[in-house]
Amino acid sequence: MKNTYTGSIKVEFEKWPSLIPEKLKTDVGGPLESIRGASARRIFNLERDWEIRIETLDDSYDEDVSGTIVIPKLYSKNSNPPTETRFDGASVPFPWLFSFLSFGVLRPLGVMLIASVVHDFAFEYGGLLYCDDVGISELRKIRRDVVDKLFYDIIKTLNNMPFTGLLAWLAVRLGWFWVPYGDKRYGGKFPSLAVTFLVLVLLILGVLIKNYGIFSLISGFAVGYLLIFLLLKLTTPSAKRAD
Repeated sequence: MKNTYTGSIKVEFEKWPSLIPEKLKTDVGGPLESIRGASARRIFNLERDWEIRIETLDDSYDEDVSGTIVIPKLYSKNSNPPTETRFDGASVPFPWLFSFLSFGVLRPLGVMLIASVVHDFAFEYGGLLYCDDVGISELRKIRRDVVDKLFYDIIKTLNNMPFTGLLAWLAVRLGWFWVPYGDKRYGGKFPSLAVTFLVLVLLILGVLIKNYGIFSLISGFAVGYLLIFLLLKLTTPSAKRAD
């Protein structure tokens, strides 16, 4: 039975991707090294090949991303021996910080899971592996900004969370400055919209610090964060165990 979702794009897949976590290296020495090891992002491998079908419903894409995408368990890069396909959750920079600031919305393995699997593979190989009707797979090179848009549209369509998708999109677009795409930096279009948003946020913070002082701003943020956290906690329905 296929899982089918329709929104800004159409998304179909039969099974959820089966991921195997790699062991975190935490026995690394002193307290600082231990904290660094414990806060490292979790890396996952695919247990088996996974397929997802994407169909664009309008002309908002200037590259062809429609078709059946295969995320293989093993893949060969540049004629090298096949290696395991690894995922770290959309390559979001400083995932622990983004998760904290967004109240867990931008957890790499939260609602972004499906989009992250597609996004991470594209970042590793500079495109996506498409399978035709007779089962022949071919790597289709796709621009970085197009893959970032697809990442946003999958979250928006699959989870019906456009605001979450927008936050995630801003995070990965800002990674343009330091996260390689297909072993190359600065690929695709310059992230002008994400940079503009960041500059506006920094300007607003600068004005608030100038008017109220950094201590008052930090105190206000802490109080506001606590209130929102409590509100989310109180309004979250308790999970019931199925019989």
